[in-house]
Amino acid sequence: MTPEQNAYVKTLKTREEIFNYVESHLKNQGQRSIHLSGDLARFDGSPAALRLLVDAACAYRGEGGTMCAVGCLLADDEYDPGMEGCAVDELADPDELCAGLDDDCDGCINCLASSTTISPGFPDRLIPHRRMLADLQGLHDRVSSWSSSGKGLSSQGISRLRELRQEWLKDSN
Repeated sequence: MTPEQNAYVKTLKTREEIFNYVESHLKNQGQRSIHLSGDLARFDGSPAALRLLVDAACAYRGEGGTMCAVGCLLADDEYDPGMEGCAVDELADPDELCAGLDDDCDGCINCLASSTTISPGFPDRLIPHRRMLADLQGLHDRVSSWSSSGKGLSSQGISRLRELRQEWLKDSN
């Protein structure tokens, strides 16, 4: 992020400001933010390589400077690589952590580390919006939200974004 972007994202506090910023970011970036494995760095367009790409882990901060729907709201000094692998609910509310005891645990980094070693903090200004952010993160992370060419939101993604706008900003309209 540029210094101006770092300063700006810290000013976003209302639901409408945050939603509008994320929506604009997703449309402008036009692709998921993912971590590529060493195998994907040699992407050759084959069906096997495409399967790896589909399964690539979404990232708050990903390849080529990409950022997910939540990562774009984190200034550089708020982002910690330890956040990767954790859903926004886990970051925003430590009580949401399953600590590996939950049958539905998907092996996030929080479940793999003891609670005393989890350092990533989540900005206080975003905590009240964690459920909306979880919905936006879900939109970003869903492969079907993106066009098959890998550039831009798919019709399904655009439709879901409209639904989320209606749901989360219904009081603002």
